[in-house]
Amino acid sequence: LLACSGSDAPTQRGRAKAAPGEPAAGRFRPLDREDPDGDLQALAALGYVDGTRPPPNEAGATVLAPEKIQAGLNLYVSGQGPEAHLIDRDGQVLHKWAYDWFAQWPDPRRPGKRTKVFPNHWRRAHLYENGDLLVMWGGQGMAKLDKDSQFQWGVADRNLHHDLDVAPDGSIWVLDRKPMRIPALSAVGKVVMDTIVVLEPDGTVRDEISVFDCFQNSLYSDQILLMPSRGDVLHTNTLTVLPEGFSAPEFKAGNLLVSFRHTDGIGVIDPEKRSLVWYMKGSWNAQHQPVLLSDERMLLFDNRGLGERSRVLELETRTGDIT
Repeated sequence: LLACSGSDAPTQRGRAKAAPGEPAAGRFRPLDREDPDGDLQALAALGYVDGTRPPPNEAGATVLAPEKIQAGLNLYVSGQGPEAHLIDRDGQVLHKWAYDWFAQWPDPRRPGKRTKVFPNHWRRAHLYENGDLLVMWGGQGMAKLDKDSQFQWGVADRNLHHDLDVAPDGSIWVLDRKPMRIPALSAVGKVVMDTIVVLEPDGTVRDEISVFDCFQNSLYSDQILLMPSRGDVLHTNTLTVLPEGFSAPEFKAGNLLVSFRHTDGIGVIDPEKRSLVWYMKGSWNAQHQPVLLSDERMLLFDNRGLGERSRVLELETRTGDIT
């Protein structure tokens, strides 16, 4: 695996072991200065490796406690395949969507995609009121399906990853990443940097925002000094278009709530100003999925704040205190 590490790890693409002073063989590192073989792009597109064993078909007992269950239906995707299920609170499947990547793009060697093996399951899905479904293959692309899983349109030439959201005007906001040269971070080669792509409802690109530029154009530009100088710099894993209902100016409707796993920070981007207008770090580590509850409260999945254990935190948005 390209992601493995250690002294006995295989080298990338069969290259020789690292020279003295370079990172250990098998770890992510800049290769050729101009990246002629697309190694950085392939690494950026790799995403998460699929499981190697099928899930067990285990049976057990279920106890239903209606008073502890939020009302409504649930839509979920999983690593078992490119499909989504709409279920009720009893776990009964009400509807299913499914669409295989290779049904639409059978040639995995198209420009920019140099690996034939990738996680062929949906990383994220958004359900429209009419039953249409917007789906993303992590590190690959996305597609819009109708209620009967018929293909409407797709994007296959970007490294879309982790998260997407749909604004009230129907525009689609999704995370992308690409190898680029950023002198402020690295003087020797390219790094992998996240961008935010804005699509029209029909899938055409309206805009693209550099997340790094949002740091540079903000009061938090000093955080650039703390960013890694190689590899996947930020690993942005959450993108939420904030709705109406918050009074704080940094949380105004249309701003973007984001999470940066590799810097342990959460923030809010004003897409019109292309600026980070709120940023916080705290006692969490490698976090995911901040959810703004009010101007003063936020939920956060703390992935590694307890070492080998995870936890869900409720935070005070002004101080970062755990409430």
